[in-house]
Amino acid sequence: MLSRRVSIRGLVLLAAGALSSANSWAVTFGDTLAGPSTYVAPCIDGVVVSLPLTVAVPSRIFVTGTAEVESFSAVYTGGAIKVWLRDAADTTTLAASPYAYSASLTASTAIVSWSTSALLLAGNTGMGTVYSAPPGNYLLKLVINPSGGCSGVGPYAYFPTLTYILLSSALDRIFADGFNAMILDRSETTLVA
Repeated sequence: MLSRRVSIRGLVLLAAGALSSANSWAVTFGDTLAGPSTYVAPCIDGVVVSLPLTVAVPSRIFVTGTAEVESFSAVYTGGAIKVWLRDAADTTTLAASPYAYSASLTASTAIVSWSTSALLLAGNTGMGTVYSAPPGNYLLKLVINPSGGCSGVGPYAYFPTLTYILLSSALDRIFADGFNAMILDRSETTLVA
């Protein structure tokens, strides 16, 4: 009689989704909010959309902010659109998108599309390094700042929309979502005739 012995040792992770290397980034969640059309105050950073955000695992944040902008005055010649990541208390800007500038507004200009899309960068200038948000609660804010003058009625922002996508490493997602771990330590002897 012959015998065969099989030994299996290891750890198996059973989780939703595919496993990948620790250095890869995976989309984990996203959301979009379209705010109401509104006038934007001149010469200040005017928040046109505010969206609460909860981060479960360290994540980079990809944002897109858009608005259709119309000037009702020759005073406003352009401006900037950007996205801020603020702390939950709304006291500190932790990260920002690079500012997207437009110099296309005039009193006779039709409505102009303004947009910004980027990974958020550390700090409030939009010129830092890529920011990785630790777990916690935050506010994302779409901001428009008209330029060219500080008098009269500011421009009008139609259909301002803010979108974000959280990007985290695949292994961070496994541990955050929970997983079933089985430690395999099995020995088996089979008798073969």
